[in-house]
Amino acid sequence: MFWANASGEHKMKLFCIGKAKYPRSFKGTEIKHFPVNYYHSKLAWMTRDILSSWFHSKFVPEVNAFLKSVGLPVKAVLFIDNAPSHPNETELKSHNGNIFAFFPPPNIASLLQPMDQGVIVTMKRHYRRELLSLLLAEEQTVTDFWKKVFNIKEAIYLAAKAWGMISNQNIIQSWRKLNNNAKELVGKNLTSDNEETDIQISSQSLCEMIGHNNKFGDVDEENMLILRCQDMN
Repeated sequence: MFWANASGEHKMKLFCIGKAKYPRSFKGTEIKHFPVNYYHSKLAWMTRDILSSWFHSKFVPEVNAFLKSVGLPVKAVLFIDNAPSHPNETELKSHNGNIFAFFPPPNIASLLQPMDQGVIVTMKRHYRRELLSLLLAEEQTVTDFWKKVFNIKEAIYLAAKAWGMISNQNIIQSWRKLNNNAKELVGKNLTSDNEETDIQISSQSLCEMIGHNNKFGDVDEENMLILRCQDMN
């Protein structure tokens, strides 16, 4: 899950959920040092207890500290999907009520969530590009790469790296799509209407990387077209 304020100045660690409390690939690394907030559940699904724990132990303290550090009132609203696995709004509230969650009406969350306005898809493209670069750098077959090299720990660090590539402008752009008056919300950091950001990352470079590597001899033009269509969705 992805969390950031409207200006992009406060991007919190990604929220990741796995099945195991401490997977074998984590050996030698303490979870508290991970670049993400890692939780676990039997099916690697979100649960009410996990989200409530994260909200009170991570979100509230970090938002409180950030707002104080920039001299802003300690008041914040967390926009989050209204899913069955999420606790009631009344449970996601700081002790003084100044930091709380807001669930948009059902079926329209994707229209109101800033992260759904290009941020998540851009992060996924960064992730795909970095994953492909890692695969091409290994002297392994694709099958051996998945079996012997890539694991949940590698995926976590790769996801964190891709999230780090999301710029302030990416975040701001997503808010501008929701509110024509976003300049009032995020200040002077907002780009002008005729200034483009890197919110759209072409898959062309990925296709070129694949096309010139013998590991992908079975990839044809149809596969390339599917890749590009996925980028546009």
